[in-house]
Amino acid sequence: MPRHPQPKSSEMAMNRTQGTDRRGWNTGAATLVITVMLLFAMSLFVVYTGHTVSVEKKVTANQQREMQAFNSAQAGIDYFVALVELDQVDRITGAILDTAPPVPGNVTGAACTAGGALPQFVLASQRPVQNTYAVDSLGFSDDCIGERRIRVSVSGGGIGLRSTPSYPLIARGNVTGGGSAHNIMNPEANLTIWTGADHDPANSHTLISNPSDPCDYTNSGILLQSCRPTGNSPGQLMNDQGLSVIANDPNLGALTADQYFLNFFGKTHAQLLADGNVESISSGDFVAAVAGPLEGGAYSVDGSLSLQGGTVGCSGGLQPNQECGRGDHQDLTVSPSLVIVDGDLDIAGNPAAYGVVYVRGDLVVNGTLRMFGSLIVEGQVTGNGNVDIYYDSSVIEGVSLDTAAAIIVPGTWRDWRED
Repeated sequence: MPRHPQPKSSEMAMNRTQGTDRRGWNTGAATLVITVMLLFAMSLFVVYTGHTVSVEKKVTANQQREMQAFNSAQAGIDYFVALVELDQVDRITGAILDTAPPVPGNVTGAACTAGGALPQFVLASQRPVQNTYAVDSLGFSDDCIGERRIRVSVSGGGIGLRSTPSYPLIARGNVTGGGSAHNIMNPEANLTIWTGADHDPANSHTLISNPSDPCDYTNSGILLQSCRPTGNSPGQLMNDQGLSVIANDPNLGALTADQYFLNFFGKTHAQLLADGNVESISSGDFVAAVAGPLEGGAYSVDGSLSLQGGTVGCSGGLQPNQECGRGDHQDLTVSPSLVIVDGDLDIAGNPAAYGVVYVRGDLVVNGTLRMFGSLIVEGQVTGNGNVDIYYDSSVIEGVSLDTAAAIIVPGTWRDWRED
């Protein structure tokens, strides 16, 4: 049989080398592809991780700003509550008074200063209803980027009378002029005296605004008493001959003393004292206080009171022909007071009072009592002296009763981020 020729050894070696080279090339290409894919995957992972970290940093920073802004807004609310308790909020408008203590870092306008170490906030407040303030606090983050707003209702501080007197003189009993010459003046309305019994004017006068020549009460350079007619001069107030008086009103006269009191205060006298709405003071201490003079506050005089003089509701003492914050005494400030006399009030001198005086007994005047606001009497008004009352609603609205600590009204808390 024929034999096939055997390949030479050199040819066999060459074939083995070529096969090995092809296998090595395939292996190297595969490794390169895998390496490139791994590098690409790692690059994607690094990019994704960096993006995630960046996003998380932004989220964390935004959360921190939001928390800083929230805390600043809450600091504003806490600040307002403290001002209410310090009586640094206008009890009529709800605005923060200029005398309120400043807070370092507090923003007084709409601007924010970046880098501040203390809470920065803007406060706005008003008093839509009695004894309740609507408060808006806008807080900022340290870098002024984050903003948070909180709105709440705050109750507390001073409250006004339950029923604001609309007459200069209100009495449940008789109002007798006798040998006196009362001047009961109301430039705001045709209401002067309201009684539940008889009114005997004698030499007294009831005066209302003269529509043809009204008194310029906004001019602090003049005295209110200068608006009264003198001699044959008609003046800027005119005598209405008692047409503005309501006497023998059965709705008023039929009230018991306690019902009469409740009508104006919404509480009994005992409740006002128990709740700390008024400060109890002895008649002797009160006489000493009005010589100071007595400025602002709500007081209940324990028992009957006899006054020879003094000033109530003004930052300085007044003589008979002087007025608080007017004329030559414009440097003085009216700070209306509420005075409840738990007994009779006997006037023998020439005291002056701004605010509301409530007498639980009789008012006996043998001197001259000057009131700027309103006078309320449970009993009678008698005596041979003068009662001169200038009705002023702004003074009456400034009268307040102290209450417990200010609180945030439950259910009124609202907050949101500013866009």
